[in-house]
Amino acid sequence: MGVVTGFSETISLSEKVDDVTNSHRPVGSYSGEAVSFVLRDILQFSSSKEDAIQIAQGAKRTWSVWLGFGDYASQRFNAVLYDQEAAIPYDDHTLPKRTNQTEFDGVAYIDKHPQPSAHPVFPGLIRQFYGNLTAEIVATNIPRLMQSGDVHIAVTDFVKRRGFVATGTTDGPAGNFTRFAYEAPFLQFDLPKLWAEPAP
Repeated sequence: MGVVTGFSETISLSEKVDDVTNSHRPVGSYSGEAVSFVLRDILQFSSSKEDAIQIAQGAKRTWSVWLGFGDYASQRFNAVLYDQEAAIPYDDHTLPKRTNQTEFDGVAYIDKHPQPSAHPVFPGLIRQFYGNLTAEIVATNIPRLMQSGDVHIAVTDFVKRRGFVATGTTDGPAGNFTRFAYEAPFLQFDLPKLWAEPAP
């Protein structure tokens, strides 16, 4: 089983497929570990974002993506430029130098466009809600106003121990969207209750 987005009791993660270097995709290969399987290992075996970064750096990487890791212990987030050559972590202060986006203390983010990006929408939304970026504010405003997140969206609040998930809807076998995830309502999960559910 592979993972593209997920959260556990200790870590939250996701990926963003992207042309990560000025629209020129770095060298890649199918010979290695698919990123969805690397993310699954990270979700299962990491208890911190540092563990996640170490697993990403030790993997036999294939194609370039951005990865994002946040953890309960630090309440912080790292974005990782993950490609065949390296897995380089960035934080709220180093990431803007790579993405060309506005720096906000305590907020690391990557917009939906190829990086580096000059699109003003995401930094404008962060500026609008800065100082009040609760999980509810992020879930109900950021994806909808950016129109970002077609298949699924997840927001994890490790302080209040809640998770928020929205999914897109398709018309069946053709796979055409009838509603994107950013248009859908979010389900809220009480994480301690979720972890207390008996295994099937």
